[in-house]
Order: sequence, then C-alpha cells, then structure tokens
Amino acid sequence: MISYRVGTTTGALTLRRAAAFGKAKAAVESPRYRSLLLDTLQWLETGDWAKHGRYYEQRPIERFAADIFARRTKTITKKAKKIRELDSQQRHKLRIAVKKLRYASDFFGHLFASRRAKKRLPSFKARLTDLQDCLGALNDIKVHQKLAPKSAAGKPRAKAARAQAFAIGVVSGREQSEIEPLLNAAEKDARKFLHALPFWT
Repeated sequence: MISYRVGTTTGALTLRRAAAFGKAKAAVESPRYRSLLLDTLQWLETGDWAKHGRYYEQRPIERFAADIFARRTKTITKKAKKIRELDSQQRHKLRIAVKKLRYASDFFGHLFASRRAKKRLPSFKARLTDLQDCLGALNDIKVHQKLAPKSAAGKPRAKAARAQAFAIGVVSGREQSEIEPLLNAAEKDARKFLHALPFWT
C-alpha cells in the first residue's frame, strides 16, 4: 500500500518555487530590467499620453470614473452572458476584468455620494466579489492541473515518486469534482451581476 506523504510533494513544490524566485531575482537585477524602468520613467514624463493632459485636466473626475465603470461593466456583461461557453483562458480574462472593475469601485466609489449610489455600491461590489471568487477557484484548478504532471514527472526515489503521484492524484480528483458546482455558482453569480444596478448614474 502506498502511504500518503505530504512532505514529499511539498518538498518538490518548495524546490520549484525557490527556482522560480531565483529566476525572478535574476530578471530584476538584469540590465534589461533597468532599461525597462528607465524607458517607463521617460514615457511617464514625455509619452504621447501627456499630449492629452489638457483634456483630462478639464474633465471632472466623476465623469472619468463613470466612463471607466460603464466601459468595464459592458465588457464583463458581454462575457458573463455566455460564461458556460468560455474556455479556461477566457474565464481567466473575465476574472481579471472583474477584478479591475472591483478595484476601480473600491478606488472611485466614494466619488458618488448620493443616497442611491450609497445604497447600490455595496451590492455592486459584493456581486463582483462573488463572481471573482468563483472564477478564481476555477482558475486555481486549471493551474493545478497544469502543474500536476510536472510535479509528478521528477525522478526522486521510487517510493517517494509513487507517494507524490498518489498525493497529486488525490488533489486533482477532488478538484475535478468541484468544477461543475463552481461553474454553476459562477453562472448564478454572473446572472446576479447582470442585474446589478449601476451606482454611478
């Protein structure tokens, strides 16, 4: 009988994480990264966007925020209507769009201080959070499915390799059974978001 040992799997993942951090550290310390920072600073100071600064100076911040909310809500609504038809990559992009709108709501929401806005904003943000959570859980499962074969492909001692493969199989099997309930929940949360009332109008 194969014993289930968490330590073996955790050790392999720890090594992979350390290697990834090493690569990230090397990238940040590279001349290419320094060049990117300098290019970005130059763009911030003199980029094409600065030519339109006068337009934004004249524009009320509430109008700017309302345009962001309307545009991002429209993007999410279009994808959320067909959430069942989306593949994992499309769902990931939808999750990012939802997250951006939620962050924008956190940042700009206080600009809309009418009684109606104050009543609608918490519900709007709660629906975004619920949808983001479901989509995030689905994305986590997809990432685990991609990582599992790589984790099991190493060549440690035979007994340890079997224990590691078994542990990965247990986790993958459990997560596979969670996909359908999560899709149902995401579909339900998407419908709720489609009926969310805008707080910025």
